[in-house]
Order: sequence, then C-alpha cells, then structure tokens
Amino acid sequence: MRSAIATGFLSTEEDVAAELAESGVSGLGNAAAVAKVVALSSAKMAWRYLPALPRSLLASTYAATRYEKDGMRIWVMVRSELDGGAEAYAAFGAFAGLLAAWNTVKGCSRSCRPTARRPCTIGNVHGIRDLHVVDASWEELEAMDNSGGPPEVGFFDVSEEPLYEGLALAKGSAKVDGDVDRREIERVAVEVAPRAWEVLPLVHMNEVLYINASASVVDGSLELAVETGNRGRTGSAMEAVFGVGAAMINASIASARLQISSIDIVRSLKTPIENTSSDRWP
Repeated sequence: MRSAIATGFLSTEEDVAAELAESGVSGLGNAAAVAKVVALSSAKMAWRYLPALPRSLLASTYAATRYEKDGMRIWVMVRSELDGGAEAYAAFGAFAGLLAAWNTVKGCSRSCRPTARRPCTIGNVHGIRDLHVVDASWEELEAMDNSGGPPEVGFFDVSEEPLYEGLALAKGSAKVDGDVDRREIERVAVEVAPRAWEVLPLVHMNEVLYINASASVVDGSLELAVETGNRGRTGSAMEAVFGVGAAMINASIASARLQISSIDIVRSLKTPIENTSSDRWP
C-alpha cells in the first residue's frame, strides 16, 4: 500500500474565516464538515474524473481541516494499492473538498455588509491556493484540526429564482515537469466541467450550453482557462472551477509534479431570461 497526503487552501475574506472559526457555520452551513465528507467521497471516485488515473482500491482515506485568519486549509490522506497514483487520488479529494467549502460560503457571510469595494453579491471567496503533496505525519496534521460547529448544511432553494442565462470564467496556474499535452488538458476540462454536480452536493444540475477551454504551457508553467455558459436557476461558476482543477490534476499525473498555485473565478454573470414560463427546465 502506498500513502500520500495532499493539502490546499481556500482563501476567503477575513470576516468569513472569523465567522467559521467562531461558529463553524457561514453561508449555507458548516464548511469544514461539508469539505471533509466531499473530500473522502470524491477521493475514492477520482478515477472517474481523471482519465490518466488507473482505478485503484483505496484502503483508507482521512481528511482534516483548519481555519486560519484568511481561509481554510484541508489535508487529505489516502492509502492506495497502486505503486503510483496515490498522490492524484489525495489531490482530487483535497480539491473537491475545498470546492465544496467554496460553494458553501461563496455568498454573503452572516456578518457581511456590502461595501463599494466589495459588494456581497460577488461572493467572499478569493479562490483555491497552493494545492500540493506534502510529506508529513498524519497524526501531527490531524492534531491541527480546529474545525467544529453544528452539523448544519442547506441546499440553496431556487424555487423562487428566475431562469437565468449564466456565464462563468475560471482560470488556474500550475507548475509542471516534462511534456504535457495541451490539447488533452483542454479535452479533459471540457468533458469534466459539466459533471461538477455529481461531486458537489450543493451544486444544482444545470443545462450547460457550451464549454470552452484554453491551455498554454510555457517554461514549466501551465495556465488553463475554462469558460462555461448555462441556462438554469443558478450560475455555472462551480462547473468552470471544477473543470480547471480536475484537468490540472490529471495533467500532473503525466508530469509527475503536483503544484497548483491558484484557481480563481475571473467572471461570473447571471442574466434573467425575460417572459419565461415557470414550468420550463429545470
């Protein structure tokens, strides 16, 4: 059995981080609790979303989270029967857990007040930072877990929402070694992005109208942009981010290096569709 630990950080506004540290709950619920469950469930299914990853039995998976001044860190450990690939299983679990937490707190925190500089409508999350593999004692990392709070979580009620046409653009940066196939990265991003709802429990299934992906690799630096368009009662920002993260982790399998510097939402728009019957999809 091979063990691997991956870690990443969700960067948020300080008021959101403070609220989570104090009560454990912000936005739709307990971000750490959601992150841990999603991290464990998605790690064992990583092979479904990473085409370069062989299917493997995971003997065990663990997740720990820690609230910090400006966000939340997650660690995910897996034990795999594969000689290689454990790192990608752990990384996908960590990424999915962070994205689930992002989706939980991306709206207004309960203490948030809009300002001209930062209206709450654009959300209080900056993005995912520094996703990589670490060599550490799991016992020491688990002891750093300071998350708590009631096990509260709620699914955003869209029954009163109008039908929107949504547009989202997410971008990511990573370091890679060796040759990676830019076209393959784009293909994986396009295929995986609309499946975000399968992994993220608080994401609604949208009618995805189109997905565009553009990747570039220069001097060991991978840049990936994914644009999604959808029709539904929510936007498609999480789909765009999911496509970026999954494609980058998949590329890391071939490059034998996993170091994702950042994943951000650059643009997210929702435009109500006028004169729409309430019984239309979804």
